[in-house]
Amino acid sequence: MVRARERVTTEAPARRGAGDPGAMNMPGLRLLAGLGCERDPAEALVRGERAGEAGQAEAMFGVGMLYETGEAGLRDEARAARWYRRAVAAGDTQAGSRLDALLRRRPDLRE
Repeated sequence: MVRARERVTTEAPARRGAGDPGAMNMPGLRLLAGLGCERDPAEALVRGERAGEAGQAEAMFGVGMLYETGEAGLRDEARAARWYRRAVAAGDTQAGSRLDALLRRRPDLRE
């Protein structure tokens, strides 16, 4: 199996280089699932944050999930709530329900 970073950095470089947020998010999704590469949730988080910063709503939601669950090695529900809020504002349809559930468990995270 090809190492994760070697594989994902060769895919769609022109689109990622052009700042296409959807293309920026794909390597992170592949790393998270281990599709054609070694599974690497920590690197998926890094790439998801880049895509989220570029405006990709699905990436924002995914980053929130990674922080909420701690799957990438760092559980931080305050960061998760911030990313979910950004995803909702960007139009993600799943982030609102996750944010609501998180805020029911952690009312101290309400703004």
